[in-house]
Amino acid sequence: MLKSGSNVASRVVIYILAVIWVVITIYPLIFLLQNSFKTSTEFYMGNVWTLPGRFSLETYQKVWATHFPRFLANSLFVVSLSLTILLLAGSSAAFGLSRIRF
Repeated sequence: MLKSGSNVASRVVIYILAVIWVVITIYPLIFLLQNSFKTSTEFYMGNVWTLPGRFSLETYQKVWATHFPRFLANSLFVVSLSLTILLLAGSSAAFGLSRIRF
């Protein structure tokens, strides 16, 4: 069975919009990852849009030497607690709603 021209055209437009959305969403992450491997000097004095001259883990070493592990642990604790409360409340509400006859 042949598809109508408008159906194919609408699918093409949807795929093009999806690809544009993916590029807009993924590019900042690639930009951050690319710049995270630059040295501080290279980042501030060089062009931020270029690839690193040499890959450096200096930034990651600096971050882990600060209070970042504590901040990460606090965030994981809050997320775990929030998720537990959300699951308990959501499953209780779902059970109650499943018993109501509409």
